[in-house]
Amino acid sequence: MSDLDKARNDIELADKQIADGFQKRMAAVKQVALYKKEHGLPIEDKKREEELIQKEFSYINEEELKEPFVSFLKAEMEVSKDYQRSLMEDGSTMHVKGFPSYPIHFEKDSLGNVSK
Repeated sequence: MSDLDKARNDIELADKQIADGFQKRMAAVKQVALYKKEHGLPIEDKKREEELIQKEFSYINEEELKEPFVSFLKAEMEVSKDYQRSLMEDGSTMHVKGFPSYPIHFEKDSLGNVSK
């Protein structure tokens, strides 16, 4: 087996471990979403996100990997929030992405309630 093939096999193994971790993470995210929905809590919690990034940043020993890892974490958090939204919304809400992101709620016969 060539060095290239060995490196590719190592990547495939790491990807499998990431997939396993992703499934565990999303199961926990689902529980968080259900709790937040039941208690009327918002999806966004910037303070908690920053705390997690700082904590998990310390897991990386190689300096050159720290910044890419932070980008990875932020992307992972966005996927988690999108999943929470899909679980919490009832079909009458559309979530607009952006900064800041915001929900738009639709109600039957509510056009007359829109202010000018």
